[in-house]
Amino acid sequence: MKLNEQVLRDNKQQHTQILSKILRKEYNFGNNKEALDKYQILGRELVLIYSGFKCEKCGCSNNLTIHHMITRDNKQFVPFFKYYAQRNYFNSLVVLCKSHHNELHPKAKLKKMKAIPTKTLQEIKDKYYINEELINENIPIKVEG
Repeated sequence: MKLNEQVLRDNKQQHTQILSKILRKEYNFGNNKEALDKYQILGRELVLIYSGFKCEKCGCSNNLTIHHMITRDNKQFVPFFKYYAQRNYFNSLVVLCKSHHNELHPKAKLKKMKAIPTKTLQEIKDKYYINEELINENIPIKVEG
């Protein structure tokens, strides 16, 4: 499987454009839920792509979760739009397996935290990767004779 660089570039650009609009206060959190949800989804997808769908601490690919490096505690110190933008930007996210995520939050009740479903991970891979075998199978071969 080969990474589709164009899809990656387009989605990274879209993620950054939404970030810019959030920071310029062009999005109202009540009226632009679809764009804000898209921003959060793209951030998660991008960090999974860049991590290679592996825990960034141990390298395993089971029970993956997304850790926000900008914690909820920071919400009280900055305006909400800035907190939301920084918290969900793909460079502020880390892919961790569930056990390493739990190590970061020993007092939290993360035991209930669910890993990203296998189906969701596969959908992201299907979106960003090209199956070269399928492409090659569909190329007609011209036989001279």
